[in-house]
Amino acid sequence: MKYYDELVITCGQQFQHPEYLKESLELDKELEKGKTCERMLMDDPDYQPHRVPAPPEMPENVFVINSLFEANINLRKLLRMVSDAKQDEALRLCATNRVVVYGDCIEAYSCMTALLELGLSSDKIVFVEPFPSEDPAELRVNCFNDEVVDERVQAAIAKLGIHVHRRSRFTGWHIKGSRVVSLKFMSPLHAFRVPCFALFYYGVKAIDLHAFRAINECGLVYDGGLVVGPTFDTNDPHIYAAGTCVRYSRRLYAKQHLHRFYCSEDVGEALAKLFLRKMDPFVMGDPDIDPCPSDILPRYNSSLLNFPHASIPNLTRIALGKVRRWQPVQKFESPVIHCATFPGPLYYMKVRKPGPDIPMEVEMSLPHQGHTLTTNRFDNYCRLKLDALHRIVAMTCLSHRRVSHEVLAATYGKHEAFFDKLLQRYMMNKIDDLLEFFVQPWMAALYQETFDDLLVDIYQQDVGTVYDIVKSHFSLFDAAKMDLESSETKSSSSSSRGLDLDASCNVPSCGFTSKEAQNLGTFRSVLDRYIARTSFKDMINVKDVDIPSECGQAEATRNEARGFWNCVGGEHIVNAHLARYLDRNSVCNPHYATYKPELL
Repeated sequence: MKYYDELVITCGQQFQHPEYLKESLELDKELEKGKTCERMLMDDPDYQPHRVPAPPEMPENVFVINSLFEANINLRKLLRMVSDAKQDEALRLCATNRVVVYGDCIEAYSCMTALLELGLSSDKIVFVEPFPSEDPAELRVNCFNDEVVDERVQAAIAKLGIHVHRRSRFTGWHIKGSRVVSLKFMSPLHAFRVPCFALFYYGVKAIDLHAFRAINECGLVYDGGLVVGPTFDTNDPHIYAAGTCVRYSRRLYAKQHLHRFYCSEDVGEALAKLFLRKMDPFVMGDPDIDPCPSDILPRYNSSLLNFPHASIPNLTRIALGKVRRWQPVQKFESPVIHCATFPGPLYYMKVRKPGPDIPMEVEMSLPHQGHTLTTNRFDNYCRLKLDALHRIVAMTCLSHRRVSHEVLAATYGKHEAFFDKLLQRYMMNKIDDLLEFFVQPWMAALYQETFDDLLVDIYQQDVGTVYDIVKSHFSLFDAAKMDLESSETKSSSSSSRGLDLDASCNVPSCGFTSKEAQNLGTFRSVLDRYIARTSFKDMINVKDVDIPSECGQAEATRNEARGFWNCVGGEHIVNAHLARYLDRNSVCNPHYATYKPELL
């Protein structure tokens, strides 16, 4: 027995025994079909509380793998079984008594790759795929969410000679002694048996049965997952939970924001921040530090928290500061990354934005989806997705050569202009292989963690400081403007004066005077004002105007922003920051380009 002050449950979900909660799940299916619920009332003397049954025993030749440690143990056990069964003709591994891999997930395909690398011949492997699901409410989308990837993986499996059964579901097995000798499957047209030397099962994925029993018997609320609130809290004030084993309370209406849809590192970091503020004595003793900061609780305002109404007691109202904002559940920003090796070998990597994975065909049919870039040189498939703002939001790769997922994942969220105008080069047919393009040595600086610090330095560059440096440029601009205005007649319009100004003095209009330059703030704040100049509401309500295109702002706004950039010498400022960045980091990375000393 262990005692605790605070308990954190992060048991997650794992692949389980084929008969995981078999009776309870079958009873739930019958109740959904209309069967009468036969339950005994709690005031009946014969009433006994329902107990979660103990997990069934696993046959010695059935393997359920959930970690690299278990994979190593089970593969060694398989090799030992192969060597021990060579003396027995009835049990030995052969073309009629094969290793069966069951599942419709990336892990099942990776398992076949591991078996081939272990030395098993492809004719001794059977792959049973239970796709699509029996549930009519689920979408008929393969585990890759990409038809091109699915076709090529299935073609590689067929080329190797692996025997495949499609649309077949596991229904039972025949056990002789402590080993499974045959498996029962059901296809849409008939039932069949498959002789089994060993079974790798990737069917049911759920919470561990021992953890489920502990949660169920200690009074915690479980509703398809351990129910938690916005800050990982359960109905027990000293127990917290996070990860794929939890779900939010139904009153939060957050079914689309469960932890399993986000990067687990982000979820763990948010939980650690919460406990740091809760248990760090230096933080607990500071009255100015918010115990529930706004960077942990996400960013939707609520008008109900401070609403003065008699039905809401004063004690239940939350006094939020000007900086604090509230929303029901947390959201995370890091991308979701999947990496695997498939039979062939084919090296697979997928980077996508956090949240539920929308079917590709559905997503492509939605408006304002940006651009999709695809290359397929030497059967090295790469699909790149840009959003309407030209940021990289998804990438799928299936290649015959290894790809660095650390490098390619670093492209997520960056604008395509960082990569030397990637979209323009692609449309000009200058990029025939995106995989080779992203691993060029000159891009090494973009993939380092310190590159984000460089962007922050540029965004936080104060415009007033820039004005002090280039105030002679502003003086030239003001003098030219005054001379031009004195020479113009009163009938000239302000718009024509602006055009003549740009043509005569060759200095583009920047949208503000030299006296206003010191009060504009940072580069980021000025650029945000230009971006927000034309809102989506204005685009809908206003007609016959210069409406922004899908990929940027209106032409007038772009010209004004370009004039501001030229006035303050933006290119020189960026070059100076980049030169300092290369100077600081060139020792640790020899791929960095050499900078020009005059830019410092």
